[in-house]
Amino acid sequence: MSPSPLYLDRRSFLKYAAALAAYAGNVALWGWQTAMADALDAAGSLPLASIVYAEFKDDFAQARAQAESQTAAARQIADPQRLADALLALGVVRLLQGEPAAAAAHFREVETLLPADPLRQLRATTFTEMAAYQQYNHFPNDSGGSVADMETVQTQRFMALLAETGKRKAALRAQVSAQPALQENAFVGEELDGIKSLQSALDSAATLPMSLQQRVQLLNQVAGMLTPAADSQTAYPPAWHAAALRNRADLYRRGGDRQTALVYLEQAKQRYLQIGDKAGAGACWLAEGDAYAAPLSSPLVFNAALNPPPNAESSLSSLVMDRELDRSAVDSRRAAEAYNEAETLYAAAGGCPRAEAALALRRAYLAGLANDTAAALAKARSATEQFQAAGDFYGYWTAAAHSALLKIADGQVPEARAVAAGIGEWGKTAGSFSYALGLGFMHSRVGWHWLLRDADFERALACFRLAEALHAGLGSTPRQAQSIMDQGYVMRKLGERDAAVVKLEQAVALQSAAQTSAALDANAPLRLLLSLHGLWQAYLDGMDADGMERIAGKLQSQIEWLKTHPAADIPGGNLLVTQLAQEAIEYTRVNAPCYRAVSARNAGDRAEAERQFAAALAAAKNTAGHHRDFQLAIVHAQRKDYPAAAAAYRRYLPQQNAASPLSQTIESLAAQIGSEVFVANAQQQWRYSQQQAASFFCAVKAYADAANHLRQLENRFGANWWQSEDKPWESLQTYGEVAEGLENYPEAAAHYAQALDHFERSRQLLRRDNFKTALSSGSSSQYLYFLPARNALKLAALQPAAASEHQQTAYRYAERGKARALLDLMAGGANRTDAAGDENIRRWLQDTAKLATWGSLLAAERGEQTPDAGRISYLEQKIAAAETQLRQTETQLAAASPNFYRSVNRQAPIADVGQIAALLPAGTALLQYAFLGDDLLAWAIGSQGLLAAERQQFNAKQLDLLVRDFHTACERRGDYRQSGEQLSALLLKPFAAALAERSQLLIVPYGTTHGLPFHALPWQGRPLIAGHRVSYLPSSSILQFLAQPGNSPKAEPALLAVGNPANMAYQAPFAETATAQPALPAAATEAAYIASLFDKSRELIGPEATLAAVKQALPDCNVLHFATHGILAETAPLLSSILLADGAALTVQDLIGMRLNADLVVLSACRTGQGKTAGGDDVLGFSRGLLAAGARAAIVSLWPVDDLATSLLMAEFYRQLKAGAAPGLALQAAQNYLQALEPEAIKTGRRQALNSRGVSVDSDAAPTDYRHPYYWAPFVLVG
Repeated sequence: MSPSPLYLDRRSFLKYAAALAAYAGNVALWGWQTAMADALDAAGSLPLASIVYAEFKDDFAQARAQAESQTAAARQIADPQRLADALLALGVVRLLQGEPAAAAAHFREVETLLPADPLRQLRATTFTEMAAYQQYNHFPNDSGGSVADMETVQTQRFMALLAETGKRKAALRAQVSAQPALQENAFVGEELDGIKSLQSALDSAATLPMSLQQRVQLLNQVAGMLTPAADSQTAYPPAWHAAALRNRADLYRRGGDRQTALVYLEQAKQRYLQIGDKAGAGACWLAEGDAYAAPLSSPLVFNAALNPPPNAESSLSSLVMDRELDRSAVDSRRAAEAYNEAETLYAAAGGCPRAEAALALRRAYLAGLANDTAAALAKARSATEQFQAAGDFYGYWTAAAHSALLKIADGQVPEARAVAAGIGEWGKTAGSFSYALGLGFMHSRVGWHWLLRDADFERALACFRLAEALHAGLGSTPRQAQSIMDQGYVMRKLGERDAAVVKLEQAVALQSAAQTSAALDANAPLRLLLSLHGLWQAYLDGMDADGMERIAGKLQSQIEWLKTHPAADIPGGNLLVTQLAQEAIEYTRVNAPCYRAVSARNAGDRAEAERQFAAALAAAKNTAGHHRDFQLAIVHAQRKDYPAAAAAYRRYLPQQNAASPLSQTIESLAAQIGSEVFVANAQQQWRYSQQQAASFFCAVKAYADAANHLRQLENRFGANWWQSEDKPWESLQTYGEVAEGLENYPEAAAHYAQALDHFERSRQLLRRDNFKTALSSGSSSQYLYFLPARNALKLAALQPAAASEHQQTAYRYAERGKARALLDLMAGGANRTDAAGDENIRRWLQDTAKLATWGSLLAAERGEQTPDAGRISYLEQKIAAAETQLRQTETQLAAASPNFYRSVNRQAPIADVGQIAALLPAGTALLQYAFLGDDLLAWAIGSQGLLAAERQQFNAKQLDLLVRDFHTACERRGDYRQSGEQLSALLLKPFAAALAERSQLLIVPYGTTHGLPFHALPWQGRPLIAGHRVSYLPSSSILQFLAQPGNSPKAEPALLAVGNPANMAYQAPFAETATAQPALPAAATEAAYIASLFDKSRELIGPEATLAAVKQALPDCNVLHFATHGILAETAPLLSSILLADGAALTVQDLIGMRLNADLVVLSACRTGQGKTAGGDDVLGFSRGLLAAGARAAIVSLWPVDDLATSLLMAEFYRQLKAGAAPGLALQAAQNYLQALEPEAIKTGRRQALNSRGVSVDSDAAPTDYRHPYYWAPFVLVG
């Protein structure tokens, strides 16, 4: 938890409000009252029915062909006047098409051709200015933008062009008496160019929390700046007067007065029809449909607000989001009716292909609103083709963008990055920079819609990636960095911290480059500060003290830089952002030692924990102002001194807003705009503070306080206030915890169920395996399953009559949180046996795994105190290559099977108690565990059903330490008895009755117990394995895949034995060369002996054990034995390797892309059973990779093994297997056999093994017995 953050959209709202004030009081537009004539002179007429783009009257392709032909003819006859007219016509066509830069070149040529012709000079200058507007101040919602919306360089160019053309026009108008040119100049200046600033002002106002009175006042001021409609009727020709009426309707619509807008539209329709202009009337119906379909903005931009904030991310306020997503004001029926009327009129007019495209695109939008994505995508693609055929580049790129975004909505991959990059390239070269920039904003807004409306992380990421590609193509570094920050934000919310750090560091690097650029963006220094703050938050999420301190140092450096390089901003803007950074620095001083203390405590180092907590407390007490109590509350909470934490937080709350310099600065700035605006914005800050308080009090078990803050939120925002959150399940979980803490267990159950429903819906939208594990990785996600299970067991204790039902409910909640990503892999392509389409899907799974692996390594390197620049560059190249490969794979998959993206997101069913019981043989008990906080939950299931369910109060971290102590003692041949007895009492004793009656156990571990050898725990005076066969499962539901009819072992095993590969070597990710690994002679003997036991066998020993030979042999064998070195890659578990000959290796990453049909895989190597416990209790290691690839069972090791003891154990295991024993029974027999070996037998076995290799040995050096778990217990059967 961090202090209440500044809502950075405040800066946006303050900036826009200042702009509105300027628009309302200081805008001076020249020439708006100039009298207009009725028609243009025939000389120099244009090959177009209209110069108003939005009337959609012309086929630009035909018009351009005609204009180019006329221009070519004029050049041939060398007539300057005719050439000037032809160039002017060609320029206007290209201008309307969407090539303003090329059009401006034609207009400049006209000025050069006839420098003494003021009439043509005026016309050329008029359209040159229009080209400037089109290139730099024209957005896809047919509006302009404020200076804040643009890049500094482009703004400077735009202002310079306006200054130049303004002077020229003023001089030329004095020299021109021809009314057509003056009319054209006035109409273009007011109705096509100048109006954009007013549209922009109203668009900005629509996103601000203004009162109705303020909106009406602004709208009246804007309307008063236009030529009155009555005057324009006499000043303009009829068609232009009708267009002016439609413009006024547009302004009133943007101002929120739809009724007045409809009145003006009706007047415009009638005016058009009076002159027989059916297409013009159709354009009015089109505008009316837009008013009903997209009340805030336009259907052309998905009703999004195109007001980019100066934030690090592109997020806007919740007010804007609510208005964008508000469907209550949308009237799809009336919109569709209006579009039908438009279609009828355009058809009657004839020759309007662009109108057909415009209608198709709007109907695509309506189909999307109706959730008919397939129809929407088809219509958008049709519109794209129609616009292209008609030569309309604005329409083409808009429709192409819609198609790309609808493709994401339909779940298709890969996203159309080439299209997005094409939009950017067009905007940078021949097209409109501002229009392309607006389409980039649109991509970002749609991404935020997916994230905040649906908690759909993958679709949001896809939109942000498109925005990044577009802004990169456009050359807009600030917006590209913003899009990358958006991706980092999503990764943080998803739980993909490593990927988030990579993205955020990339954004920081871009912002740093922008700050040092010669053409300094005015907001670049502040954006850099905000980007650094976002990166700091990513390290805060992971309680990474080192990372927090490193970024806090950079924040301090940037603050010092700003002192000598003040950024351009509204008054106080620098102060707002620097105070935010100062709070992060202050927070780091306290919480870095606090987080180190927690880490030390979890590791069992009490002395270091107390030392670090003392440092954190001292830093908190030295904190100035109101944050002192906040910091003390955090430290006390981490120390688990909950009463002190709650008391400190209660002291902090009254001071939070009153004493905050940040809040005081905001208040003083907001006062310049109006108290109503401030109150509305302060409401959002208040909401966050209430959420934070409820969460904090819940965490420190002050449930009555938490309930009070939740009630305040409901009173202010309604009972469903949490629905607008990007992770609504977290707030619902708080409700559940509070109800449970107040002992209202039924109410808690309802809240928990609702929270999980929202979480599961979001999870089901994810396709990538790493995203699924990441979403479940946060502690809050783990608690989502654990808390309702605990609550259900409490209900069972209170309601004996319904105890069994509650206990089974508790089990199902726990099981829903177990290894779900692995289950989905097994349900999907990775575990199917049909070869045709699955190869590509497996390749897709492998490509996504590679990308995640390189990202993890890069994040780890960036997190070092002194990151290696060479390694970072190397990993960035690897990531770029992996992303390219993934896109290529997705493109191939989409081409081969357009709906493949649905097949890679199969949702595995979760088995209930009855289904698990039906899969268990008689005499078997399944024991499943879950533990978090101060509770240990456990269940026992037999073939008859639920046998028992237990809840014990025991600290999970203490249990972790016991597991660590027992594992360490086993691995290092230490004294394991005390920790073993304690674990046995906790984990086995509650199920003594079930164990007494059953000889076979299936253990479903949790957390650290995935590394616990349960079979070595003492039970009734001897190891558990002595009387019970023990095997392990990542989750109970996996049984439904392992126990399928086709998965029964073959009568006669076909065995592949790989042993002691020649020239084994391992090359770490950053190593320049591979490190040779020692030979394993006993492994060669082991493999050869095992192969000799079976008639159907193949042995690959020494130089024969190559990667190619192994892969070739895999399909023909159902029992696979690897006696070689195993390398556990702790920082990147998917790179954990089984070493093969000549430096080759088989990695977990490789397994994801394989298809095995093996009943058993034995990894007779070191630490092959270990791995990283990821989200959702998924262990990323060899056993997971093997099960995902299709193996029914695997034997792996939990620690480095003894070479000779392993050979003896494996020999006995395979003798038992050869005799017909099941793998679990064979392993039990082998482990008991090894324990029982007499000293003389051990010596003899050792002597024989070594002599067979030509090694003379002193037999007295052999161990006297193998009873210590170090020798016999490392191997576990998973499956």
